[in-house]
Amino acid sequence: MSGRPVVKTKKIVVKKKKLVKRANTGAKEVIEDITEEEVEVAKTLFGLPVDPSGWSFHSRWIPTLPSRAQESIHVSYQATPRLRVGIDWRPKTGDVTPLINYLVKSEGEEWYQPAIIAGFTNDNFGGMDSDTIFATASKAVFNKGKFTISAYGGAAHIFELSDTRAVAGGIFRYDRTSLAIQYSGVDTHATISQNIGQ
Repeated sequence: MSGRPVVKTKKIVVKKKKLVKRANTGAKEVIEDITEEEVEVAKTLFGLPVDPSGWSFHSRWIPTLPSRAQESIHVSYQATPRLRVGIDWRPKTGDVTPLINYLVKSEGEEWYQPAIIAGFTNDNFGGMDSDTIFATASKAVFNKGKFTISAYGGAAHIFELSDTRAVAGGIFRYDRTSLAIQYSGVDTHATISQNIGQ
């Protein structure tokens, strides 16, 4: 969630190469111009694989929710480095809705340079299902080795309620396992996630 790291102008040694980095130009920067060197810097900073495009599969099981929301499967594709599109499938009811995530601005090095993400989704809010549009600012606030703490905040318009609500959360990640504590605009919940593959 945190977006592509941005490195200020300086020389960085990556795989025994000296690279000269540019400062971020903000939301207007064309992220498709990411160079191979920038990707290597991202790997060095976070120790994680970087794949600018590809398929992603996500499944969720929450037995305490109503029938439709208990199971969900997301299939999405990173169409560009900024845009991810896909579908949300609810096996118990057969419902299929679109998913859209757009990286408006990449995360920078400084605390006041969060990533800005906007999108469209369908989710469960206190036992009620609704399509939702959202915009959030997210930032990795602590990073040491394989342990990262990230936080986000923003707003979501919940169509079923005809209302715009604040949303926020914190994510504690160690290697490929993460614990998220999130406020959806209606209720607060915690989830544990395990990443497999890239």
